[in-house]
Amino acid sequence: TSGSTNFDITNGSDTITIRVDSDTDIDGTPAPPADTFDVVGLGGQFDGTVPKTEGYQLLPRAFTDFIPFIPPTPPPLYPIGLITDDNDNDGLGDSLGVTCRVRGIVHGIDFQGSDNIQFVVIDTTDGINAFARDYTSYVVAEGDEVELTGTLIQFNGLTEIEFDTVIVLSTGNTLVTPAVVTALDETTESELITLECVRIIDTASWPSSGSQNLDVTNGVDTFQVR
Repeated sequence: TSGSTNFDITNGSDTITIRVDSDTDIDGTPAPPADTFDVVGLGGQFDGTVPKTEGYQLLPRAFTDFIPFIPPTPPPLYPIGLITDDNDNDGLGDSLGVTCRVRGIVHGIDFQGSDNIQFVVIDTTDGINAFARDYTSYVVAEGDEVELTGTLIQFNGLTEIEFDTVIVLSTGNTLVTPAVVTALDETTESELITLECVRIIDTASWPSSGSQNLDVTNGVDTFQVR
C-alpha cells in the first residue's frame, strides 16, 4: 500500500520474489488481478550471508510492467488429408514448414523406442507420421485419440509432423480397417494397408535381430517390407 515491499509470485511450479521499490509508481495502486499476468523488471539480489547465492529478486520499473496475460492463439487445426495430399514434381509437400494441429487415432507402436518418439496418427481423411526428439511425456498406445501441435517436415520423402505437444483426448478407439492395395506409393503413406498373397523372395533375409528390410512378391510385383 505504501513504501518498498517484497511479495511472491508463482508460475505454478516456481516461486519468485518481486521487490516493489517506493521510488516507482507501483505502491498505492490496486494490486494486479488474481488471474495470471506477465511482469517485466530488472533482475536483482539481496543476500546478506555467504555464500551469496540466494535472495534473487525481480524489480519492476513501473506499474505498467504488470501486463495482463493474453494466451497465445493456438495454431490452426487441419484435417490430415489437407496437409499431406499435395506434392510437387519432386515429391515435396506443399505444406512443409507449416505449424498446425492435427487430431487422429494412434495406429501401431513407437518405432523409435528411445528418448525420441515416432508413431502414426490416422483420421478420417489420411494418416501422418508423428515424430519428436527427446520427448518422454507420452507413452504410445494404439487406439489413443491425440491432438498434436507441431511443424510439417519430410524425412527421406516421408511427410511428418514434428510435434512439441501431445494431448490425449480419449483411449481405446476403434482402428481403421486395413485397405487392400496392390502398389505402394504416396497414397499408401502412413495408411494401414494389406498386401495379399505375397511371399518372401529370400528367406535368409528374415531379420534375426534389429531392424531390416526384406523384399516380398505377389508373383508380379516386388515390395519392400521394413
